[in-house]
Amino acid sequence: GTEEIMANDGTQYRGAKPKVEVREEQPILLSTGEQVKVRSVREELHSLHEAVAYLDQPRTVTTIVLRGNSDEEFAKGRPFFEALVKSYRNLDNSMPAAMH
Repeated sequence: GTEEIMANDGTQYRGAKPKVEVREEQPILLSTGEQVKVRSVREELHSLHEAVAYLDQPRTVTTIVLRGNSDEEFAKGRPFFEALVKSYRNLDNSMPAAMH
């Protein structure tokens, strides 16, 4: 599930870039009332600025990632990232069972 994937992602980030900062951010609230977990990743030396949203689905975990090469670039993209996360709809639930 989501917690396992988030733990694996954190381990991979820290293994690749030991000075990386990984923080839990305020969740993003969907229109359904569901809260989407968001984690930020930052490492100045390699200009790594990311936000990752983890959307827990019945059979998968969908991730949406914002990546910027500077604080300024990242800040400009953040509202669009949040809007994209809020607009997400799981189409898997609307597919006929035979398509799964």
